[in-house]
Amino acid sequence: IVRRGIYLLAREAASVSPMSRWAPHNTVGDVMVALGDLVGLPADGSWLDVHVADESELQTHVRRGRPADASGEQWLETIKKGMRSAIAKPLADLPLGERLPARHARLAKEHKQRGTELAARDAELARVRKELAAARARQLPAGARRVAARLLPAGTRRRTAIVRLRRHLSD
Repeated sequence: IVRRGIYLLAREAASVSPMSRWAPHNTVGDVMVALGDLVGLPADGSWLDVHVADESELQTHVRRGRPADASGEQWLETIKKGMRSAIAKPLADLPLGERLPARHARLAKEHKQRGTELAARDAELARVRKELAAARARQLPAGARRVAARLLPAGTRRRTAIVRLRRHLSD
């Protein structure tokens, strides 16, 4: 009874009060754990799992709306999923959660920060591409090496002149 009361109280109180009232908590589940701790429930929130299991079992028997094609096990899992979703819901997403101007400012700041990170990564990518293009330009393709080996055999003056010219151009 106490677990159910705290679950329902926290869910309702979090939705009708500003999120600043529940600082430093971020989710409805955090509020449930804090209120539960005040009435002697375990402070680690382990009682929430027990409550979800017990309450969902009860709800399968008394709650209306079970789909005709859902088995009892599927209905149980649907109810558990809904309860877990309510527990995990961020306070900012509730009606009196984060106000639009504050959310806009936070998101604008994140957008600007991500834009700066993206610009830095784009610059790094351009630098690496430039290095890669320079490295490719310095290398002769394998086919060109075979042709050069036929036309300019090692130890000839022509080969020595071409090698010197290539070194001069790469510097």
